[in-house]
Amino acid sequence: MSLHFFFLEILVDVGLAGFLIFVLTYAFHLMQLLEVFKNNKDGLLGMTAISTAIALLIFPISSISLSSGNYFLPWFLLFGMGTSLIIYVEKENEEVEMPCAPQELSHCC
Repeated sequence: MSLHFFFLEILVDVGLAGFLIFVLTYAFHLMQLLEVFKNNKDGLLGMTAISTAIALLIFPISSISLSSGNYFLPWFLLFGMGTSLIIYVEKENEEVEMPCAPQELSHCC
């Protein structure tokens, strides 16, 4: 069914439970992108995060006139780009634990 509004079409396609899961995931995703921006304001990661978040915020508004906007490829690409950016930053921030202190390295192996 073509309802010409992104969120309403998702609601009709997947029902209330699926819609709530989708909206919560969408909101959580946007919050994580904003957190990446806060922690990397001056870097390329921060600029990419905020531009992706803005594009994801604008997409539902711009999809009002689209037919079947939930199958619109650029939306999936934006969501995937945001997800990969969040995963990249999380892995970059993980601390690598060394098995022992550097001066004891010769005795560890």
